Amino acid sequence: MTASSGELRLMLIDGAIGAAGGLKAAIEKSDHEQIYLTSKKCRALIMELATGLDTKADPELCGKLESLYLAIYQDLVTAVQDRCLAGIEKVLELLAYDRQTWATAVENAEVEKNSPRPGLDGGSCNMQC
Repeated sequence: MTASSGELRLMLIDGAIGAAGGLKAAIEKSDHEQIYLTSKKCRALIMELATGLDTKADPELCGKLESLYLAIYQDLVTAVQDRCLAGIEKVLELLAYDRQTWATAVENAEVEKNSPRPGLDGGSCNMQC
């Protein structure tokens, strides 16, 4: 079984959330090695979210999403530089909201994909031709 593009995006977001959570813990412990490693991983995942959009599908929406991810990336970098837990929490909140949004979109796409379409499932079509 293969994952849809929406499910793959959810996996990226989950990875970014996990890395940001690990980063928060590393900052709390002042573990400099883990701060470096988890921030590097989180930055890479957020950058993939920003650059991995299918701009052919909806260029305007993709532009807005790219801007959102780049803002999250900048917030992350600033929070790491300042060792600011509140900044990391903001990144976590934004990623959690993004995950919730994508999960809803994936669920809706699955429902739409599996729902019968008039005239294509052998049933009657109410359209006048």
